[in-house]
Amino acid sequence: MIAIICFAWAMVQHHEGVVSSDGLGEAWSSMNLGTASYGFIWSTVFLAVVFCNCVVHPGVVVAFDCIACIAQFITVCFDLHELAYWNFGGYGYSSTHDVGPLYGAECLGCSMILLGILFNLILCVRASIACHKLRKAGKQLDAKRSIDA
Repeated sequence: MIAIICFAWAMVQHHEGVVSSDGLGEAWSSMNLGTASYGFIWSTVFLAVVFCNCVVHPGVVVAFDCIACIAQFITVCFDLHELAYWNFGGYGYSSTHDVGPLYGAECLGCSMILLGILFNLILCVRASIACHKLRKAGKQLDAKRSIDA
């Protein structure tokens, strides 16, 4: 949720012209906002389903966590590339605004997305293990049924 707040605010700041970047600052913020929102919504929906005692096949978890992990990794790489321009003086002051908080919010948002990537990667690996165990258990049941017949 922190990444969503940071990038939503950064997108507004870029749109209002607080900083004069190459015009892509708002686009990178919106991409990160989208992938962070996807990860947050997927995690929230999954937890709601689990708390309702519904069974979810681990393959579904693998797919959606893998998508979240890859999408967040790609967009955060683009945004970190954009933030490199800040470090080399690429963000120009378009007015008398102080852009230090904008840079700090974008760095905080990137670090939260990196934590989200780690979280989704761990969930993806755990779901892969569960999917593998479920698949092996199904094969053992099929073998036992054919022997019993």
